[in-house]
Amino acid sequence: MKAWENEANPDTSWSNEVEIKFTPVLWVPNAFTPNNDGFNNSFVIVPGAIKTFEIEIFSRWGELLFSSTDTQKSWDGTFKGKPCEDGVYVYRLRYKGGDNV
Repeated sequence: MKAWENEANPDTSWSNEVEIKFTPVLWVPNAFTPNNDGFNNSFVIVPGAIKTFEIEIFSRWGELLFSSTDTQKSWDGTFKGKPCEDGVYVYRLRYKGGDNV
């Protein structure tokens, strides 16, 4: 965008809008509800064109609850067969896209 004051017409400005569309490499949800109601029951990463993938999910105290290198595998909110408490969890996601990034 360019804007400048013009003595002849001080209210003049130029602008250009550029829209860049891209296909995301993957999609990550910001929340899920593992309560068996049929909606958002598992934490699912939806991959695009990726070569390698690894996810780890931790409790707020750093305990590893779930890990996978399989994009088809999702976390159901359990640990050792028991439901985890409602709360905040941290994930670490590593992947390489088609361009090795």
